[in-house]
Order: sequence, then structure tokens, then C-alpha cells
Amino acid sequence: MWQRTKRLINSHLDNLIERVSSPDRDVRAITRGEIARLNELEVQTRASAKLLEKELAEVQLKMVGVTERERMLRERGEIAAAENAGRELVALGAQRDLIRQQLGEANNSAERARALREEHRRAGEELANETHLTAMRENL
Repeated sequence: MWQRTKRLINSHLDNLIERVSSPDRDVRAITRGEIARLNELEVQTRASAKLLEKELAEVQLKMVGVTERERMLRERGEIAAAENAGRELVALGAQRDLIRQQLGEANNSAERARALREEHRRAGEELANETHLTAMRENL
């Protein structure tokens, strides 16, 4: 009976000692989690940027169509309809400018996420190495 209890206590003590003596593993695990989160953020913002690029292409295509329609209406002398097409063109231009701004922000956000991910990767490795070296110094 005493041997079983002794093994159980030693097992728990070994587990506690391993947890305390390996903080570099904890640092690496936390860093991996943060890197994964930043990677996911970058992927999401890049996907948003792709959707915005598609939307921008559609708006630009609509603008070409409206411009051509306005030109044809002016040639036929339908000034009121041409003015309506002109107002539609102005609205599409504002929409295009907004999409361009959002696209720029999405690209900047993705780049910041990538830079942060690399920064966390380097800092995590350095911290884990420093923690390991500190533990080795303490043992000396």
C-alpha cells in the first residue's frame, strides 16, 4: 500500500516539477496560439480585400456602361435622361471611391496582422530561449 501511495505522490510531484521547470513550453504554446489568431485575421482580411476587388470591378464596369449610355442619350438629344445618367455616374463614382478606401484599409490591416505575426514569432522564440537559458543558469 505504501509503495502505491509513494508512486502516486512521486508522479504528482514529477508533474508539478515538469510544469514549473518548463515555462519555455508555456511561452511557446501561448505564442503559437497568438500566431494562429493573427494568421486567421490576415486570411480574413485578405478574403475581404478580394471581395472588395470584385465589387470594385463591378462598379467600374457599371460606370463604363452608364458613361456610354449618357453619351448616347446626349447624341440623341435626350438631355433629361442624360442628366439622370450623369447623376447615376456621380453616385457610382462615390461608391467606387468608398470601395477603394475600404480596399486600402483591408490591405493595410492584413499587412499589420502579418507584421505582428512575425513579430510575435520572433519575440516568442527569444523569450522561450531566454527562459530556457535562465533555467540552465540557475542549475549551474
